[in-house]
Amino acid sequence: MNINPCEDTLVVNIGDMLHAWSNGQLRSSEHRVVLKRYNNNIVNRFSLAFFWSFEDDKIIFSPNEIVGDGNLRIYRPFVCADYVKFRNLNREKGKFEKVGFTVKDFAGASGHI
Repeated sequence: MNINPCEDTLVVNIGDMLHAWSNGQLRSSEHRVVLKRYNNNIVNRFSLAFFWSFEDDKIIFSPNEIVGDGNLRIYRPFVCADYVKFRNLNREKGKFEKVGFTVKDFAGASGHI
């Protein structure tokens, strides 16, 4: 998807664990940047990266307040370190380069939790 830059804009990329914790209400995105040329010059891009993650031993589980009455959790509870191991294991096998596995592959639920 091509997205044109907007002046004075802040973009926040949500990761898989926050996506699972929010029961899918916050969407995790695949992020790739391709710099474009304008009049045969590459356009400048300025970024500041900040990474935050849950502690390894924490369990990701959507709170009742987020899931809502009568709704289903779409992810099984999981330990953060287990998901990181899952991603790293599959990355080594070359399965994460393009489409790859996501939190849905690791902890997606098919029934009521």
